[in-house]
Amino acid sequence: RADGPQLGVLTVHRDRPGAWTQGELALLESVAIEVALALRLGRLIDENRERLGERSALLRAAEVVSGELELGAVLQRLVDEVAALLQADASDCYLYDPARGLLRCAAVHGLEAALIGFEFPAERGLSGLAIREGRALAATEYGDVTDEVPHPSYAGFTDAIVAPMRWSDEVRGVLGVGRRGSRPYT
Repeated sequence: RADGPQLGVLTVHRDRPGAWTQGELALLESVAIEVALALRLGRLIDENRERLGERSALLRAAEVVSGELELGAVLQRLVDEVAALLQADASDCYLYDPARGLLRCAAVHGLEAALIGFEFPAERGLSGLAIREGRALAATEYGDVTDEVPHPSYAGFTDAIVAPMRWSDEVRGVLGVGRRGSRPYT
């Protein structure tokens, strides 16, 4: 243990009985501390590598958004990159029409392309709640969300995150990701 939680136990054995000397005990303790430090360092390197991968995906998405002028292509690339970044089975982007009170699907990843153009009332499901609260929301039991999106393509999702998209201080749509039967979002 080296300034942290116990990671394991290091044991040594001899082929004959005998007492351990203070020097041998000190050596074993030093080796155990070095092993613990190496394990902790390995975990930190793995965490940093994962964060770097996430930042790289965000950078790629930002480069595409800044280099693309067609809204449909930008939104499609956005859902593709967000799905990869959050290890989602699917992602979607709905644009908000406040005059009609509807959300219209503009891009999908991992869902049937026929969803593009699909509309539903903006107050429904996790999307409606994210718009009303003005913040990203996660559902760990997506099937239990009241008034979920009325389309069969969304059946079977267990976990979802939906975030409102804003520009000019107005909600212009929602971006969502979902998983089927894997690990919950944190």
